[in-house]
Amino acid sequence: MVTAVFWLIKGFAQLPQPVTFFSDTIPIKTTIQFPTIFESSWTHLTIDRQAKRIAAQLRPDFIQEIRSIQHEYRLNDWLLYQFLNNFTAQNCTESDENGRELILFSILEQLDFDIELAYQKQLLFIYAASEEKIYNVPYVTLNGASYYNITAFRKRKQVDSDSIYLSDHKIKRGKRLFSFNLKSPPLLTPSVIEANVLFSYKGEPFRIRTVVDSNVKLILKSHPILDETVYFEYPLSEAFQNDFISQMKVIINEKSLLDRISFLLAFTRSGFRYEKDEEAFGESRPLVAEAVFQYSYSDCEDRTALFFQLAKQLIGLPMIIIAFEDHVTVGIAIPNFEGEHVLFEGKAYFICDPTGPNTSSEMGVFPYGYSDMPFEIILSSD
Repeated sequence: MVTAVFWLIKGFAQLPQPVTFFSDTIPIKTTIQFPTIFESSWTHLTIDRQAKRIAAQLRPDFIQEIRSIQHEYRLNDWLLYQFLNNFTAQNCTESDENGRELILFSILEQLDFDIELAYQKQLLFIYAASEEKIYNVPYVTLNGASYYNITAFRKRKQVDSDSIYLSDHKIKRGKRLFSFNLKSPPLLTPSVIEANVLFSYKGEPFRIRTVVDSNVKLILKSHPILDETVYFEYPLSEAFQNDFISQMKVIINEKSLLDRISFLLAFTRSGFRYEKDEEAFGESRPLVAEAVFQYSYSDCEDRTALFFQLAKQLIGLPMIIIAFEDHVTVGIAIPNFEGEHVLFEGKAYFICDPTGPNTSSEMGVFPYGYSDMPFEIILSSD
């Protein structure tokens, strides 16, 4: 087979262009050159040759700056990969998409990640090793480890894992596992938008105007689906806490403990339209608490995430999240209270269902049809 190879090297006349990343523009302070590569056919030989040329340009000070950016902006490894993709898209414009993906691979390789490069139908793909639960990213198993095709997910491309070819190229064998964890949100400049919620409590209408960070929605849309507990634990943004939580404290400040809980239940039950993800979005799309304000619809998992975070801030009692086969709800350890409950570690947690009925603020009652259903405790606030 004859392979045509075309290449040139184009250095930056100045520092690289600042990288647009969600609501931020992040500067790169290290001058660096990358080869500009065009390949008519990708093979083990061409991948190896071009990767070596790219690696020769990756100076240690550039790699250290990328490490510093990840730390400063608190990016998990998936968000770092997205940042680097934006960097190459804005600064390696002479390369085609495969050339830019090879540059991405080379940078991740120098950052010590355990990654593999593969190709299929003349497209290059990066596979990253991870021990975390990821639900909508294609993967292969190599030596007992799961390698996720992060390129295919970013591009939303379908791949046939049986017909993909792993390259034997390896300049550096990394040991760093790829993390998609979202327990700590990135430290990005807030992009504040307004949100309005209408709800009723004991027949009285309420309207709350607040602000949310639109970065939260955008990050979720671009992110692989993780274990459901991650969404329940994702914290509220500072902008949302300063506005919404402050308003709620004023509203419920004079109420009794039971009335504060029932007020929050009325809010999550009647303030949002219910619809399952598959019906609203055509796919599973779990939301964190703040994102519920940015969509027209939400389901039981989404409202549980919202109630769990609000109750943490406004109630402060121990809580558990209870998962049935097709429903998720919350239990709160309410002192001196009687009602339907589950026992967990010797303590009674009373049912406080954030989803419904939407005309009720009642607590201490299992959702209809679930009182005798098997369940699992999947998260505790203690």
